[in-house]
Amino acid sequence: MTPNVVVANIHDYFDRIAELVHGTVRTRSWEQQLSPPPHIGKGKITRMRIRPGMEIVVSDMTYERNMKLHIMEACRLFELSYCVSMFSFFFTLSYFLQYGLRYSVQSTSLVFLPIGAVFFLSSLVSSGIVRRWGGTVLEIGALVMAICSFALIGSLHADVADLLTMPNVVIPLVYGLGLGLAGTPLVNVALSEVPAKNAGTGSGLFMTFTNLANSLGVALIGILFSAVLGKQLAAAHLPDYIRAFSVSLTANGSLAFAAFICLYFLPKRRV
Repeated sequence: MTPNVVVANIHDYFDRIAELVHGTVRTRSWEQQLSPPPHIGKGKITRMRIRPGMEIVVSDMTYERNMKLHIMEACRLFELSYCVSMFSFFFTLSYFLQYGLRYSVQSTSLVFLPIGAVFFLSSLVSSGIVRRWGGTVLEIGALVMAICSFALIGSLHADVADLLTMPNVVIPLVYGLGLGLAGTPLVNVALSEVPAKNAGTGSGLFMTFTNLANSLGVALIGILFSAVLGKQLAAAHLPDYIRAFSVSLTANGSLAFAAFICLYFLPKRRV
């Protein structure tokens, strides 16, 4: 009979596996390693506790028998979803402007200017807003990013001749606002409960996952953009770029909405 591992809380995963296999657990500071008996399998599972409610579990184990794992909880992947959506949005927007609309570098910069300006201003005040209104502000920011991604698709199909017109400028402005509300306070949310002795490790892991998400966003959404485009950049025409950029925006908006869902299920606390 195939063993079943039921995990009601994602943070119990390591403990439930340890109970099932009756393996040897070695504890060192904030790290634990589980080694199974030879008749169960080989390898190890490592758990690194970052702070209460945040940990990393690395599983490198081969079992002699199959097991069924049931995780009864929504995992919080806000940071990954947020960063993948954000950087892939900038990447594909730059491609669309310079190759689809044939914008110069200067004109492309003017499109990005409102995003950067509003992001900078909202970042300055976001921490104070979050202290007053709590984590709901981050939810609103992620939802605004998702809505703007889908709104830009409609705007492109309605008037694609120039992204520097007022309706097309407003959408990046609002996107920058959502970016500042969701992104800047994220550091406090991720690191607010990390013990002082583990602050360096916590910050390093935060930056590692941020860079990982950035790389994944550019790579995966870039591949999607190229696949939908279906032609060399120089050979494609404007309708091809509109189609490819719209599909990419759909993916970006979906990721931002996934970030909103993750934030919605994140335990509410003052940050």
